[in-house]
Amino acid sequence: MYKPMVSCIITTYNRPVKTIMRAVHSVLNQTYGRENIQIIVVNDYPVNKKLCTEIDNTIKKEDNHIIYCIHEQNQGACAARNTGIDLSTGEYLAFLDDDDEWLPEKLEKMVACFTDDNITLVYSPYYICCDKNSSPQLMKRRWYGCRPMKEILRSNFIGSTSLPLLKRSSVLNVGKFDSQIVSSQDHDLWIRLINQYEVAFCDYPSIIYNVSEISITKGKGKRARGYQQLIRKYKNFYEEYPGLLHERYMTIACEMGRDHEWKKAFEFYLCAWLLAPLKKDNYQLLVKLIKRGSVQNDV
Repeated sequence: MYKPMVSCIITTYNRPVKTIMRAVHSVLNQTYGRENIQIIVVNDYPVNKKLCTEIDNTIKKEDNHIIYCIHEQNQGACAARNTGIDLSTGEYLAFLDDDDEWLPEKLEKMVACFTDDNITLVYSPYYICCDKNSSPQLMKRRWYGCRPMKEILRSNFIGSTSLPLLKRSSVLNVGKFDSQIVSSQDHDLWIRLINQYEVAFCDYPSIIYNVSEISITKGKGKRARGYQQLIRKYKNFYEEYPGLLHERYMTIACEMGRDHEWKKAFEFYLCAWLLAPLKKDNYQLLVKLIKRGSVQNDV
């Protein structure tokens, strides 16, 4: 039975060999079949050259058909993913961050969801693990229809790059990842894809998303800038949906507050308030942010 080739792009930067190989093994263990998967590992200019050699030797020993590419200078995760796209030959693309892992039936379940030529992206629920000593928690995802433009502008309900399966030709057509955006580059790509194509939903938890201290620290300071970049980039889209920009600012304010970035939370809250000062939910969110901030300051 014919199965279309899937190119899996694993991006890494200064991670231990054990962590990277956990990601690699989760791809090798797919029920979809190794012969139907192209694996590309892109190392974004490793500082530790000894570690780089160790990764190379370990990967070759595990599977000598894996493509291993090293950037000669640090370019960032987006550029690393784009390098992987350029090296890929599969009909479908799937990404995997080096600290995440796929569940065994991810590709088999998701490829089956491409039932229409217009479908370009399949997303799913996933598990999140915030502490290696605790069990992963299921994060459900909602189905908003095949062209959920309003919903993707409101929030990144699809999730990180490790989650969806994508049609390669569509990704190339919309221009791959935008490296000029400092964060939320995945959200940016999903917006562009949904603007032109359709999406499908696979009700199978497909990955384990591991939250590490490194990823949390790396994201601080950049997320707010990335959010504003997206709002500016898609200003015309937001203008098509009255009230949606207010909702977007409110969503971001909630996210910033949840992560205890109070200054940014109130900055985005103010943007929302200025757009619609009489909305009732403005005051509900303000009370919530003040309460959360007070509790945090007391700890």
